[in-house]
Amino acid sequence: GVPATPSGCAYDWQCGVDAFCLASLPTAPQSRRCAPRRRLGERCTRGGGCSSGHCGPRYVCVACSEHGHCGSLQYCATTGEEAWRCVDKGPPGSRCDHDDACAS
Repeated sequence: GVPATPSGCAYDWQCGVDAFCLASLPTAPQSRRCAPRRRLGERCTRGGGCSSGHCGPRYVCVACSEHGHCGSLQYCATTGEEAWRCVDKGPPGSRCDHDDACAS
């Protein structure tokens, strides 16, 4: 572990793998401190702080928030039960809600 400095932290890596450097007041860099990373579905800040995935559009940790997060064989669903998850692309003839949802 990295010893905590009086001023808290400056970089995420100073906080270890399960935490990140959070600025509680964006205008006051000295207010930065290590905060635990959030799990999927928990609230997050735009600066990050999710243990996996990304901080999505509604400030909630999500598996993906754009199609590029999912690799070439999956896409980021944005509707329904699968919203903000990487889902397998469908074969020709299957229903889709986005061009990226089709395998070809």
